Amino acid sequence: MSELGRLTGRFHLGERRPLIAMNCYFDGSIGGDSNRWMTLAGIIATDEVWGAFENAWAPMLKQRYPIAPYIHMTDVVTGNDPFERKNGWSDERIYLLIEDSKRVVETLNKEHIFTAVFSIDIQACNIVRDEGLAVPDPSVICAEFCLYHLLRRYDEKHQLEKAHLFYDQDEPFIQSIRSRWRSHRTTHEVGVNLFWDRIANVQPADMRDTPQIQLADMVAWGTTRRITRIPDDNWARLADSLVGTRQQNGILPFVQVDPISEDQIRKRYTLNQTDSAL
Repeated sequence: MSELGRLTGRFHLGERRPLIAMNCYFDGSIGGDSNRWMTLAGIIATDEVWGAFENAWAPMLKQRYPIAPYIHMTDVVTGNDPFERKNGWSDERIYLLIEDSKRVVETLNKEHIFTAVFSIDIQACNIVRDEGLAVPDPSVICAEFCLYHLLRRYDEKHQLEKAHLFYDQDEPFIQSIRSRWRSHRTTHEVGVNLFWDRIANVQPADMRDTPQIQLADMVAWGTTRRITRIPDDNWARLADSLVGTRQQNGILPFVQVDPISEDQIRKRYTLNQTDSAL
């Protein structure tokens, strides 16, 4: 069983009980339009796939100099501890770390892992909310769109029973998403086909010890960087490497739709629709 699977408290997790790692990226430190956009990346996979991923990820981080204790993209590109430039983290070594990360992911069974990424314009969200509509936090909107697509795609391949959702314990948005789950799920079997009822729990995990959340962070960071397209961005090539271009694959094949628009937000929440109506 994977370390992430152990956090569920269950003794066995088959294909019908997948694990979802999510990470929300919102950072205005790079200037431009970056403070307009929030991106949420979600990755769903079987416990078996996640176990293989963990076994390959840990040695990949250690087999280099300097050793990378984990990957957190904001720390990596800004040179925060433990990725300080004075400790040897040159641009070349950062790119090598990302390429080695991609090689680990390439070994995974793609039949049992799916990714979805959604970005939202914070300003558009505020405009709709000012109209008096019952619009939740932007992180909740992204989570609902992302989870809907993840669960639907996974269920097409496997008979999904319940999924276990994990966020970084320091993620400021986890309380909003957990509250949404608690208020919209049902507590009896008649509701098992509703959207939030497919989520068994929403649990925190330490990103530094959870490679799955690190992977989601890489995708979310790269997507936001791609959307903002800061002029003369030193890390544009790194973002392209993670998200992918016509010339190269990203770190994961994923569903990337257009950023969630003002009209989509208005349509989704005008009537206070139920979770199954996404």
